[in-house]
Amino acid sequence: WYDAAIREAIEEIGIDGDMIDLERALRFSDDHGDWRYETIIAHALDHFAIGESNHETVEATWVEMEKVELLPLHASFAKAWPSIKALIESSQ
Repeated sequence: WYDAAIREAIEEIGIDGDMIDLERALRFSDDHGDWRYETIIAHALDHFAIGESNHETVEATWVEMEKVELLPLHASFAKAWPSIKALIESSQ
């Protein structure tokens, strides 16, 4: 499942998949029955950068964790954010 998620990130925001450490990666699954999304929490290696996005991505940017909830998030992601944030904090 990591391969599919990383492939999507490479396609949608142009990241270099070799710059991600997946050994300690975690997955958060938000399942809504007829649809779900996966959030992958992985550690970036030195010199990690966001590349060019494709037609599926409006914007990709770095945001401090404390400021995520201030953004206009998708309703489902906003609801899941406290659990995702806790998972991120536990992986550090």
